[in-house]
Amino acid sequence: MDSKLKVLITACFLISPGSTQSSVYQGCGQDKSCFGSPSGCEKTNNCDYMYTWKRVGDKMEWESYRKGTGYTAIGVSKDSKMGEDIMFVCSQAGVKEYVATGRVTPNLITDNAPSLISKSSVNGEMYCKFQSGLKLAASSASLTMDLSTTSFYLLLAKGDGEMSYHTQFKASTASPVSLNTVGGVYSESKIMIQLHGLFMVVAWVGCAGIGKIIAKHFKQTWKGSKVFGADVWFQLHRTLMTLVVLFTIIGLILIMVYEGGWHYTAEEIRKNPHPALGLVVVILSLIQPVMAAFRPAPGKSCKRMTFFVFHSMFGAAAFALSMTTLFQAQHLDDLSLTFQGFAVPLIVYVVGYGATQIILTIQSCFNKNEREEIIDEDAPGSAIRKIVLLGFTLLSIAVAISLVVAIFQSA
Repeated sequence: MDSKLKVLITACFLISPGSTQSSVYQGCGQDKSCFGSPSGCEKTNNCDYMYTWKRVGDKMEWESYRKGTGYTAIGVSKDSKMGEDIMFVCSQAGVKEYVATGRVTPNLITDNAPSLISKSSVNGEMYCKFQSGLKLAASSASLTMDLSTTSFYLLLAKGDGEMSYHTQFKASTASPVSLNTVGGVYSESKIMIQLHGLFMVVAWVGCAGIGKIIAKHFKQTWKGSKVFGADVWFQLHRTLMTLVVLFTIIGLILIMVYEGGWHYTAEEIRKNPHPALGLVVVILSLIQPVMAAFRPAPGKSCKRMTFFVFHSMFGAAAFALSMTTLFQAQHLDDLSLTFQGFAVPLIVYVVGYGATQIILTIQSCFNKNEREEIIDEDAPGSAIRKIVLLGFTLLSIAVAISLVVAIFQSA
């Protein structure tokens, strides 16, 4: 076999799918510090976007890389959020320095502009290299930063064109970084979005499905038993759905803190509707307890039937949309979720939920005539219903744990 062909075949096996041979990865953790997204991508040469830096005399040398075209930005900040930061933005137009005074469009700094060394855009990858001083200053914001003595958080972002809002395409180091020394390869902090995922999974996979099944199929079960003066099925249903609302609110607060509010455009929602669907789920879940607070007294009145129809309808819509929203989370850039690790357990849960509803509905139909005569005793088939409920509960717990593990392993 020709020696050149051997070399080519060997190279094909060494390069993993999606990886790159860009020089930006060379020396990471040895003679320069590196920080990219998704977390840990520097080790596999497969970053979506990244920055490197090292001190060269009285200058700081930076490198920027991203897949695709647009811009990459790195912000030097006293905290992990945008505001009171000095940032460098690399694009096809070169490199520019900005100051951000809050969640507004950054202002260009024209004094002591960074010096561009090289830039390129080849094979769908953009790269630029530049130098800045060790002391950054923005007179317009009375802001100064000494990179040689003080540690700072580093904020990464990418976007379209030369400058635009980056939505979820952002990352922050987990702690302040000393830029004066080579610190290795840095990881971003994703704890807020991971906790958001945890609470939403526990709410809608761990609690909601069980609560819905109990309300539909267990009103004639545990007859004669009361918990705090109410039927067992009702107390279980109310407790589970209260937890759903509580965990959903906590999840909403966590993601709003992580994102710094709502900043999604129509185009971004079109690409990934997860945020919009999630917001609808939150609204529907908040409507439910409000409706329940005004529910009419039990009976066959028109008001009671109307309440039942709308309460069931909103509950079903919220649950269905919650499953859709969870599936959409697999495509979020902030979390590297896989189909096998996240979508497959979720599919198992949805199939299990549907099978449970079918089994209990069939069982209910077989015992319908006998159940109508039951007043103070459990309807026939109580033991079967309890076994099926136990099985689905164990499935819900197992899937919820699996999804949470996938979320926390995705960083």
